[in-house]
Amino acid sequence: MDLVATAGQGRYLELDAAQTLSTMMVNGSPDSVRFIEFFDNLIKRVASAARHGDLAVLVYGEAVDLLLTQGSVHAAVLIEDLTNELLKRNNVHILCGYSVSCVHGAMDNHTLGQINARHSAVYRV
Repeated sequence: MDLVATAGQGRYLELDAAQTLSTMMVNGSPDSVRFIEFFDNLIKRVASAARHGDLAVLVYGEAVDLLLTQGSVHAAVLIEDLTNELLKRNNVHILCGYSVSCVHGAMDNHTLGQINARHSAVYRV
């Protein structure tokens, strides 16, 4: 895939996770309205650029990992719930990535269970 051409067509977007997340946080927690509106619009824009409304949009998310690394477990779990709402509303597939240091360091077993329970599949590499 030619990412330059794809990006030029609006079918590939790369966002800075920390910067994007900062626009939706209020008092240390993600604002659900801002989050859903932002990603609903973004998903629709990318799907429209693909010129095929029935194609799924693929999203790689790292905001939860960033929040967990900062110790913001509640905010991370809320992002997972909001992401699941996006799945219900849009033809989208979301791949989440978590750093090994986060999974084995900052995250206890209870938190790991909460996060995993919000995914349709979990793969450990």
